[in-house]
Amino acid sequence: RSTRATLAFYNPRLLDALTLACAVSAGLLYTGFTLDRRSIEGHGAPLLWLTALPALGMLARYAWLVFNREQGENPARDLIEDPTILALGVLWFGLTFAVLGGFL
Repeated sequence: RSTRATLAFYNPRLLDALTLACAVSAGLLYTGFTLDRRSIEGHGAPLLWLTALPALGMLARYAWLVFNREQGENPARDLIEDPTILALGVLWFGLTFAVLGGFL
């Protein structure tokens, strides 16, 4: 049961479909960015694609939380309180720092 009254006016199937479509789109676009020759050359980071792995993991985990645990009503809380997403976020940040900083 939702705690936000306005959510009662939306079709849950439509919201689920839109959530999944946005997650897939974000994952594809970010992966495309990390594989794009101009991005790689512009950042001087041939291993930029490595940053896509934890980013895709975070999107997949959030989708799993939404569809299997019926979370998603408060995305900020869900992202901050989920240890898996937090760990993947730290990994993404570390990889991004290492790749862009030329350490990898």
